[in-house]
Amino acid sequence: AAYLADHIVGAQSMPMYGTTPNAPGGIAHLKRPFFQWVVVYGTDEMQSAVHLASYLRQQGISGTVLLEGDLTAWKAAKGAHGKTTLPTIAADQARTLKNVVFVDARPTAKYAEGHLPGALSLPFNGLVPPEPKAFARLLAEKRTVVLYGVEGVDEELADPENPQKPKDVGRLLAGELRALGKTTVRWLPGGTGAWEDAGGKLVQGTPKPRGAK
Repeated sequence: AAYLADHIVGAQSMPMYGTTPNAPGGIAHLKRPFFQWVVVYGTDEMQSAVHLASYLRQQGISGTVLLEGDLTAWKAAKGAHGKTTLPTIAADQARTLKNVVFVDARPTAKYAEGHLPGALSLPFNGLVPPEPKAFARLLAEKRTVVLYGVEGVDEELADPENPQKPKDVGRLLAGELRALGKTTVRWLPGGTGAWEDAGGKLVQGTPKPRGAK
């Protein structure tokens, strides 16, 4: 969410989860000659930038440094920066789409209680990275990917001191995909509640095992 709201133009999003970054494409592309730099920035309560820089150095990425003063200093130096919009889609419009993949970001128990017809289950809570292979498939997906999560506000994710922070796990996962360059992703605000309000039906059942038809 912070990356989408404001970031250095051309910066690559690489959020940390504990001691591991979410980098579906790997980090080999960062291995450059010693005279080139990999500049890491990002202020949060978990000191993610420090942990990411440490991780990259441990993986042999030479020239890894932290940006002194973070994005604030970059902007003060009149460096180019901007935001990336996360496209949304209304439930009534989503119901008319033909070439679409719906993704349910809620826990599997919530998915089993009722989900959009044909929706894939990819639980995400913003604390543990999404399942790598499924996430990578979504990044490579050519069709429109519509993600949804909890209805209304998830109190565990809400942060009154940070209104930019997403309050919906569907928006969190959609934002993750958008920050990594996925342009055909859409977030469905209101999730299953909005879908039913628009006249859509929900189906029940647990996710199919991977590879099942």
